[in-house]
Amino acid sequence: KETTTTQKIITTSTNTCTYSAKEGDKHKLNNKELKSLLQGELSDFLADCNESRVVEKIMHDLDENGDSRFYTLWFYTFLCVETWQNKCKHTSSSSLSN
Repeated sequence: KETTTTQKIITTSTNTCTYSAKEGDKHKLNNKELKSLLQGELSDFLADCNESRVVEKIMHDLDENGDSRFYTLWFYTFLCVETWQNKCKHTSSSSLSN
C-alpha cells in the first residue's frame, strides 16, 4: 500500500500542471482547477466526504492572500503532509492494538 500511495503522490504531482495550465498560470491552481484535479487524480480521496466542502477547505487553507489561487508547490506540500499524517495515524493505531 505504501508504494501505491507514493506512486499516487508522484502521479498527481506530475499531472498537476495539466490542470493548472487550463486557465492561465501553470504554477497556480484556482478553485475550478483544484476541483478538477481532485476529481481526476484523487477521486478516492473524495469518495467518502462532501466534495464541495473538501475543495473549499483546501482552497481556504492554501489561498493565503485571498486571490482564489495558490501555487501548485503549496498543493504538493499539502498532499505530502496529509499523506504523512494519515500514515502516522494508521501506524499509531495499529501499534496501539498490538
